[in-house]
Amino acid sequence: MQNLKIIYYYIFIISLLCYSEAAISQAYRENTRAELDGIKASSVNNEVFIDGIGSSGGQKMKYSQVQGSPFFYDEFHPSDFYDRKNKKIGRYMSKYNLASQQFHYLSVDSVELAVDEGIGRVVIYNTAGDFQNGIEFISDPTRFIIEETPYFGFIQQLNKGNTVLYKYLKRSVVVADSLFGAAKKYYFGTSTSYFLGTALANIKLKKLSDDYILSQLQLPENATAWIKENKIKFNKEADVIRF
Repeated sequence: MQNLKIIYYYIFIISLLCYSEAAISQAYRENTRAELDGIKASSVNNEVFIDGIGSSGGQKMKYSQVQGSPFFYDEFHPSDFYDRKNKKIGRYMSKYNLASQQFHYLSVDSVELAVDEGIGRVVIYNTAGDFQNGIEFISDPTRFIIEETPYFGFIQQLNKGNTVLYKYLKRSVVVADSLFGAAKKYYFGTSTSYFLGTALANIKLKKLSDDYILSQLQLPENATAWIKENKIKFNKEADVIRF
């Protein structure tokens, strides 16, 4: 009789543990779905329009037919997602598609999806275990103008402070002649635009140079000496960030 009670006791404990694990798993799935409410996502389309525009009459090609990669990083990295009110949605494995200007992420069921809208900021962590220093992308079309129109996608914020350097990357298909013009070669090319963010406005820079950057800033008297002492080259992104 005593042995039977012990068996019943262990059966009860095991059942309780199984139920708790199932309940936690279900709650996690429900919470994840709830956190994504209002965020539109879609299945991944591994094709790109050759004209880079996406017109209905444009020719499409599969990524595998184009040399190079459309992604900022080819691998998935831990990334913090925030909505347009800067409220954290959650941490997901993601990678940024520079051709479609979408973030691909892995859902709770490990399904690869693409975020279309509703995301205001994404911070990518590319060093294992380091969740303090990430690469930050923001999406706010009202703040930046590219080619006379608000941009679509995300802009990389390269530093923090009163004056900020932003970088917009767009990857599209480049067509070139191959075999002395007998065939065509297709590869991904990258266009880059920079913005200088100040308290007054975000100014598009024609290029990185001292003329374009310094003319937009009010500098202290010792700035010129500091620039010379630190050998700042304004055509180099890393030096502009240091400055």
